[in-house]
Amino acid sequence: MRGLDKFLLISGAFLIVANLAVRNLHRGEGGRELEFLKAVFPQAERFLPQTEPLPHYQALARNWQTGDAQLVGYCFDTAEIVPQVRGYGGLIHILVGLDLSGHLVGVEIGEHAETPFFVEGFQESWFTEQFVGKGVEDILVMGQDLDGLSGATISSRAVARGIREGLAIAMPALLRTTQAQREGVSVVHRWWLEGGALLALMSLSLAAFWRRKRGLRVVSLILSLGIVGFYLNGSLSVVHLVNIINLRFPPFPVHAPWYLLLFFGVVTALMVGRIYCGWLCPFGALQEFLKKLVPYRLRLSPALHRTASRLRTLLLWLVICLVILSGSQEVLRYEPFAMAFSLRGTHLMWASLILILAASVVIDRFWCRYFCVVGMALHLLGKLGLRRKRCERSESVEMVGDF
Repeated sequence: MRGLDKFLLISGAFLIVANLAVRNLHRGEGGRELEFLKAVFPQAERFLPQTEPLPHYQALARNWQTGDAQLVGYCFDTAEIVPQVRGYGGLIHILVGLDLSGHLVGVEIGEHAETPFFVEGFQESWFTEQFVGKGVEDILVMGQDLDGLSGATISSRAVARGIREGLAIAMPALLRTTQAQREGVSVVHRWWLEGGALLALMSLSLAAFWRRKRGLRVVSLILSLGIVGFYLNGSLSVVHLVNIINLRFPPFPVHAPWYLLLFFGVVTALMVGRIYCGWLCPFGALQEFLKKLVPYRLRLSPALHRTASRLRTLLLWLVICLVILSGSQEVLRYEPFAMAFSLRGTHLMWASLILILAASVVIDRFWCRYFCVVGMALHLLGKLGLRRKRCERSESVEMVGDF
């Protein structure tokens, strides 16, 4: 491994360890986090962190009839839901408590960069208590159904807007998740169907890999495109990678397919090579099918290919640095996976997807070779494997030929 690669990997690993240490130290300082959660949802006894469908805490209280813990609401930081809403000095972290009817039960204003002299009222009870009982049906506008802080108009409006827009996004997503969880039978049935289909697809991918049958590989890629891509929209993503680095895991079994894909990708990378990349990744399959449209191939020189291939290591390092240092996951939206299969995105995202797919028509697996951070992470995992042969197979997985 070259000196630059070693530096990037060692510094990236150091940042990950330091980030986890700082987060744990911060959470352990006098139960500060629990104190804020109890302040916005005093009826709750426990709080469970969740990452799906958006970052939040489940608020749990004891059912005095059965003695079991039951869900009574949610807590979330508006800065994680609507990071584009900013005050005069920048981002304002507002922790809110939301009951199951969709109404606010508490509001606490946390870290911010507003001028202290003008926003002393943030800590006064009258300012935050005026939000209690309001929901998405309220207009939440300063001067109409809310009173602002004198001399801090911009900051007050930012708080109201953050809560208003945060509610508009979080409430339907969280309440829809609750409804799905209440429909336990349908969720379990869906888990068995999706899990069974994925296990069958993984078995087919392994068979195609070991037997080196092109026909089996074509079938595996077609099924992956349909099941993992368009149906589940569940490609392994850099978002998953960052959540794993931050020790955030979605609830099981609602997200069982993701756990199966992660297990398959990691274990096969450690044991034999990146089977996920060459035999199961739906976006990789999409690129391979598209290249059949044009017989022309643009081949980079070996020197240029080696240089371009190292972009993935640099991107992996940049993603870790930017997410850890900024605390925001907005940078992770550069991946084309979700938009390619959900068919939803901004004009800029559509333009980037079209450029990537156009390049993939003339350059084999353009995205996989030069930009895929997940593929780079699996490659590094492969280097930790027990057998030396895995390296040769790992390379052959990414550079698979025509089927």
